[in-house]
This record gives sequence, structure tokens and C-alpha cells, in this order.
Amino acid sequence: MLTVLRRPDMDKHLSMATSDVPATEGLVLIIADLKSMHKNALAKGLGHAANLYRGQILGMRTLALYVMHDGPAFDALNAAYDEMWKAQLEATEEGRV
Repeated sequence: MLTVLRRPDMDKHLSMATSDVPATEGLVLIIADLKSMHKNALAKGLGHAANLYRGQILGMRTLALYVMHDGPAFDALNAAYDEMWKAQLEATEEGRV
């Protein structure tokens, strides 16, 4: 089963989807159309998503990033991905997942 999570301030720009499969097969998808977003708006939206779903992200074994279009916001998207990946690694090292 796939659950698509949306917030009004990210609608049409950012969608997060998490599957409720076991943690060993868990997957978090971040989908963004970079051509339609300003760099700061993308970073802010990803920050909200990361904070809101941090617990779910930390519980996942696999984190995947899908970029539909390259553009000036690519660095912001990569930075947000790196932060979530780092948090996941820290949680794994601490035995929380």
C-alpha cells in the first residue's frame, strides 16, 4: 500500500510518499519538479517535510530521491537529501532502526 502525503504549502510542487512495508524494505520517495520552484521555496518545503515526517524517514532502511527536472534548485534538493540520509545513518548506528 502506498500513502501519498501532502501539505497545502507544498501542493503541486512537492509530494512525499511512504510505503507501509516492513522497515527492511521501506522506501521514502521525494518527487519535485525543479523547474516550477524557486530554490528557497524548495529548501523550505523539503525542510517542512523532513521535520514533519522525520520519524518515518528514520524508520526506513532505504531512502530514494527522484528529480524530474534539473535546474537551479538541484543543490538545495541534494542538501536536504544529504541531511535526511545523515539522520538515517545516525539512527542506524544508534540502533533505532
